[in-house]
Amino acid sequence: MLQTISYMAICLLSPALALQAAAGIELWLSVVVVGIVGTIYTSLGGIKSVVWTDTFQTVIIFVGMVAILVKGLMEVGGVKNMFEIANSQGRIIFDDVRVDPRVRHTLWSLTLGAFFNWFVNSFNQSTVQRLSSLRTMRAAKIAFFLNGPLCIVYGSILCFSGILVFSYFFAKGCDPYEAGLIENRNQVMPYFVMDVLAVLPGMAGLYISTLFSGALSTFSSGINALAANTVEDLLGYPIAKFKLKESTATLIAKLFVIVYGLLTIGLAYLAKSLHGPVTQMANSAMGACGGPVLGIFLLGAIFPWANKHGALYGCLAAIIFNMWMAIGGQIYGSPPVPLPPAPTYGCEGNITMVMNTTGSQEYTLSSITTSTVSPQTNLSSLSIVHERPLFIYEVSYLWYGLSGVVISMVIGSILSLATGKYDVTRLDPRLLFPFARKIWKINLQETSDRENTLKLEQSSLMNVRESWEKEKDVRFPERTSFIIPGDETVTNKELQGKADSHI
Repeated sequence: MLQTISYMAICLLSPALALQAAAGIELWLSVVVVGIVGTIYTSLGGIKSVVWTDTFQTVIIFVGMVAILVKGLMEVGGVKNMFEIANSQGRIIFDDVRVDPRVRHTLWSLTLGAFFNWFVNSFNQSTVQRLSSLRTMRAAKIAFFLNGPLCIVYGSILCFSGILVFSYFFAKGCDPYEAGLIENRNQVMPYFVMDVLAVLPGMAGLYISTLFSGALSTFSSGINALAANTVEDLLGYPIAKFKLKESTATLIAKLFVIVYGLLTIGLAYLAKSLHGPVTQMANSAMGACGGPVLGIFLLGAIFPWANKHGALYGCLAAIIFNMWMAIGGQIYGSPPVPLPPAPTYGCEGNITMVMNTTGSQEYTLSSITTSTVSPQTNLSSLSIVHERPLFIYEVSYLWYGLSGVVISMVIGSILSLATGKYDVTRLDPRLLFPFARKIWKINLQETSDRENTLKLEQSSLMNVRESWEKEKDVRFPERTSFIIPGDETVTNKELQGKADSHI
């Protein structure tokens, strides 16, 4: 839940910054409008509206990004010219293999670290909820395994667009941030789109809709998942105890959608004070909060002795450490050092300034400096000592996910061994990874994938049936007939396929 809330706040901030740069609309107004729109249609439509709007918005996102790339490449003179400019200015570096985790971007952090930062999205509540809404196990598997290639394509497009933007402003000779045309480096991309696509009717609007589609997609699925978590996991026992009707429970879920929507709107406005690119903010939130949750899944799938005590306390320890590291990095860590900017000689505002005082003196933007120390001053002679921050405050944000996974698994495994007895006879070997079964020498009877799936579904149905027997009279006191999972009686078969109002 913490991961979803923090990530949604960053996603609401992104289009607000873009709209501020493109249309001059106040940041707070953009955040409020997007947040309220997403909250309203999510509370009214539920998971069905979330899935269908996400599908439509994903199409808009990819269409908009491809349109921007095509037009941008036409402006800079093609792919070859773009890479030549970026390479000559140090924007393309593939040979930094330093193992120091404090280095922001290296080959290892961008492969191993980034993998865990993105992989956590496959195990959060929003993803699991969407997979569970599919009709068959096969459809769920297809959706899960398509997630990886699509994330690679999406990430590659983002990197490609960043190189394109820099090449464009370098060729034009006008860095909008250095020239004071924008207030935040996160607004460079929207400014680029307004500058390049303004001559094409509707294209600038397509880009803005792309940003808002991405924000609404994440926002709606997030608050829907948070509301479902709250009602089922946190309020499930009180709802059953007080015998609340199904309609009442649904109303409570919709109210929590509104609560979480308003909370995210407030956090999104506060997120503007964070330093760094929005991509770094998003990856920090995903890694710091999602890494420990991914560690729980891997703990249960690798170690046969894992139990609830180890999973709970291991996850809590990992979250505390990661949040300490992430928040401390924002407050005390050294801010990221920007790469050398593009020149500003081609900007319209870079005009000679004439001062008519004692004489005519000319200045250009390149000649203005805010430093009070002359270039000849020996900086080593200045008695200024900068104390280096604590080591973990300088760790790259790309390692947050991996640190959460490792801490959660190590502490969870140790606590599981210390708090429970390991009984292999009570373990379902299908819940372990194949390589884990080989390591721990746990045999699995040779069966087809379909048979394994059926056995797993049968086991799940039995658990559902046991829970149903306990709660049916409490949660649905007005009903006299039910379709019970796993029951093959004549009465149960007769009820199959009938509308709820007839049962």
